[in-house]
Amino acid sequence: MSHTTQVPAQRVSVILSRPTDWDEWIEIVKTKAMGNKIWEYVDPSTLKDNLSILNEPTIPRAGDVNPQKPTVDKLDANELEELKLLRYDYKRQIAAYERKDAALGSLRSFIQETISRAYLPYTFKCDTPYDMLTALKTRVAPTDQARKMELIKRYRKLVKAPKSQDIYIWLQEWEKVYTECKELNLPDVDDNRSLFDFLNAISTISPEFANVWIVNIQEREDAGTPLPDLYKIIELYRNNQRLIKVKEPPSYGAFPASYQGKPADPDKPRKSICLCGVEHQFPDCPYLIQSIRPEDWKPDPDIEKQIEEKINNNPRLKTKIKYARIDAAKKQDEEKEKDSKDTDRESLTSIPAKGCF
Repeated sequence: MSHTTQVPAQRVSVILSRPTDWDEWIEIVKTKAMGNKIWEYVDPSTLKDNLSILNEPTIPRAGDVNPQKPTVDKLDANELEELKLLRYDYKRQIAAYERKDAALGSLRSFIQETISRAYLPYTFKCDTPYDMLTALKTRVAPTDQARKMELIKRYRKLVKAPKSQDIYIWLQEWEKVYTECKELNLPDVDDNRSLFDFLNAISTISPEFANVWIVNIQEREDAGTPLPDLYKIIELYRNNQRLIKVKEPPSYGAFPASYQGKPADPDKPRKSICLCGVEHQFPDCPYLIQSIRPEDWKPDPDIEKQIEEKINNNPRLKTKIKYARIDAAKKQDEEKEKDSKDTDRESLTSIPAKGCF
């Protein structure tokens, strides 16, 4: 009887090492704080004067029951019973306080453990996690203008026809960037522009799907009927691609050459099929390279299982993947270094904000 190795779920950690990491990183901090019921004490978006303060409860005494009787021996039976109830409630309060106080201490460590060394000095001489977060927010969090410029750059990259990128990662990026653009009210996604941008982007790889929906949207506009939002169109396209993948072997790449799944130009060199069944190189595979996975990417357990079996049965393959991961890490470090240099250049034109020092 054969035994298969279960692929363990890989924990994705976000390190705050540049301004573009801020939104994801602070959400993880918020989730951890809310799980321990301490977010109200550390929320950096709250002014300090309005911040909730964790106060240690005081043990009830006889005077709290009857100010005229400062000692327990002077209380009557009913007053003694009331004091017992107050002290019972105190035990619950002090237990809750101790849990929150410990969680605040743990959060302080968590913050310092999940930021780059360059940002570590910003947390020094800060008395509370709130002070640490506000100091980091002041120095690291991108301004609204910087966030808008970054989003516009990412959006414009998406509206170009995709090439070798995994289709599902590309679709997830569309949903993520579109959501963030809507939150900032960017004009690039106003009205129905995003619908046509998306359909134009896929028109070279899935022309029939794109053409059908462009006509459909135009007819609905003329008739004055409601249009589907971008999320719905992406959902329909994602399901369509899954149906194609089920009907035909995945032999024509992450993005099929046409809506019917016909092969690409036979004169062009073909790429190799990855272990995950998609036509791309190892460095482009989210199953093999953890660093390229989008935040909300979820692996297919069956594909993970197949990959693990192939790797375990082929030492040479394991070596190739090892070097692919090393190359991907080097590339990521180079990109971070470039972003860091860009951030340094931007900081030269800005006035430094006041922190905890």
